[in-house]
Amino acid sequence: MKTFRLLGFAASIIITLSGMASAASAAEFHASGELPTQLEAKALTNQEFTTQLSTIVCTEREIQQGTIAEEQLTSLTVELGYLDCSFKTLLGGTYPVHHINAEYLLDANGNVHVLKLIDIEVLEFGGGCTITIPPQIVEDAVTYENDSGHLIVNAKAKGIEYSGCGLEGESEGAGKTLISATSGAELSYS
Repeated sequence: MKTFRLLGFAASIIITLSGMASAASAAEFHASGELPTQLEAKALTNQEFTTQLSTIVCTEREIQQGTIAEEQLTSLTVELGYLDCSFKTLLGGTYPVHHINAEYLLDANGNVHVLKLIDIEVLEFGGGCTITIPPQIVEDAVTYENDSGHLIVNAKAKGIEYSGCGLEGESEGAGKTLISATSGAELSYS
């Protein structure tokens, strides 16, 4: 198991890169050039979680940087912290959301494994409540793009099970993130 750590001030992102044996046609992440290299991740769009009656929008992510030393990888385990989040109802109300922590395993084939329970604490709505996302596998949840030596992760997940705040069902998650190497090493996906 290979490890790539992204550390933030208030929390951290830990990306574990698993280099499992795979068939020649299987999708993989690649790193080339000067290794090990420091990495950084940057949110390119808002991160959104949409339920039947509301949308949670996070406009910021914590400052992140890290290291990678392996050339071929088939999955990433990501621990993320989302900041500046709001709970917006379809009726027009907007309520603050406490910092959200999440841990995922991103497969190169596009599946996402929610590894730990995610609590989304909505402040002031109905006296305060919590939406929970249990551990689960969400199929075809992300795609990857190569961008001149950088890796773009596009989240477009559907069928995410959740409950709380008087809501229950399946939701959607979306957002776009750029992962870059700071030493001039190049990252890619194929």
